[in-house]
Amino acid sequence: MAITKQVLAQMIKAALDDGSDVEIEPARARTEQANKIADAIDAYVMGRMVTVTGVTPGSGAAAGTITA
Repeated sequence: MAITKQVLAQMIKAALDDGSDVEIEPARARTEQANKIADAIDAYVMGRMVTVTGVTPGSGAAAGTITA
């Protein structure tokens, strides 16, 4: 199930805050942050459902649902 924009922002903030108060190699910290942000974006985008209506050639109206 997709998350809200507010939850996405909280997840990104948490990813940025997680390594801010510990000693960690900068390259490793960037990798961990990037992975956590990517997971947050993935959770935001995946699970969206879009309903599409349109016309198909030769057969009139068509409708469908796209779920990511």
